[in-house]
Amino acid sequence: MTMHATVFFIFLVFVTTIDSQSHVKEHRVRQFWQIITQKLINKFNIDNRRFHQHEILLFPDVAFQSLNNNNNNNTWKVTVHGWKYENNGFKDWLKITASLWIQRLTQNLIDQTDKLYPDGSISDDRLQPFFVSDESNKIIRIKIGDKVQVIRTDKYGQFFEQIKITNDDIQRLKKPQQQNGNVITYEAMSDDKKNATGIIRLIEPSQGISIISDIDDTIKISEVFDKIRLLANTFIFPFKPVPGKHKIS
Repeated sequence: MTMHATVFFIFLVFVTTIDSQSHVKEHRVRQFWQIITQKLINKFNIDNRRFHQHEILLFPDVAFQSLNNNNNNNTWKVTVHGWKYENNGFKDWLKITASLWIQRLTQNLIDQTDKLYPDGSISDDRLQPFFVSDESNKIIRIKIGDKVQVIRTDKYGQFFEQIKITNDDIQRLKKPQQQNGNVITYEAMSDDKKNATGIIRLIEPSQGISIISDIDDTIKISEVFDKIRLLANTFIFPFKPVPGKHKIS
């Protein structure tokens, strides 16, 4: 059981390593794949927009003030973190292969009477981040209220920035928001017209200490000691919270 799971993880690491260390080879493969898909598109009159979809993924983040400033004129540091990537036809094929492999592996190693027995419901959305191409050196415009800041993605397609916003602007932005006014939103825009909306949680100085914990088996049930169940809980079944953890404040 453990051996099969280990083989799968080695496969994922292998694919990821090839992607990060051999951009030249990937470029050649993508050119070859583009030739094939273009021939299919021309022959069967296929809408090719689905083959090259650019996306922006924004991670939930925080904004905070300095503990030494309690007046209304101080500023907030707003953290924004995102990832720009492009769907890749060749890697889509790898994703389908991996999906079928996980399905067959878990079906063979988990008893049919077990509640974790897979029923063909592997989530493509959860596999997708493993099989895309990073978009490096791309311009991203971050819009928070009336303020716009331009940043670029790094070689991994990610961008990270701390943007200073006045307290007056923060107060104005958070009034119409939900969750007791502790959340604001912002927009990330790219030159290829892909936009995304991000969420920023406001950490007030008077609220004390924030604790960040590893989510696996702390907040979400993963069963990390059983690799097959770990695969099932990660890629197949709906995420389930650890009972009682949400009550801890």
